[in-house]
Amino acid sequence: MISVEQKLRRKTNYVNGCWIYLGQPSTRYADVKVNKKRIGIHRWAYEHFSKNIPEGFQIDHICKNTKCWNPEHLRAVTPKENQLNNWVIQKSIAKTHCDHGHLFSSENIYWYNGHRRCKTCRSLSSKTRWLRLKEAA
Repeated sequence: MISVEQKLRRKTNYVNGCWIYLGQPSTRYADVKVNKKRIGIHRWAYEHFSKNIPEGFQIDHICKNTKCWNPEHLRAVTPKENQLNNWVIQKSIAKTHCDHGHLFSSENIYWYNGHRRCKTCRSLSSKTRWLRLKEAA
């Protein structure tokens, strides 16, 4: 019988230290069936090559490639750490202006559900809504 590792290695491309699984191109995280149960290959690899994942922890891809299953690129982190390390969030934090071009300054932002929002856009939206309601009355 073929082992899980052999199955994964058959469909793996090795690029810049990453072990990129090519078996499921349409999904963000690749998974594999182990003991009739599906598990993310990154979680499987961490437990197979390293150690058990602590209760309540997630596996973070240091390389930011969610198809990578190289155990040297994986680490167990809390959900909060994983979110802070998420490249999408890092990209968002790096933004200096909102989608409408207003500067993200300390005076012009507020936080909503953990995300920065533009006060200028909120103000313009409120004024527009108020004017629509006034015209309708």
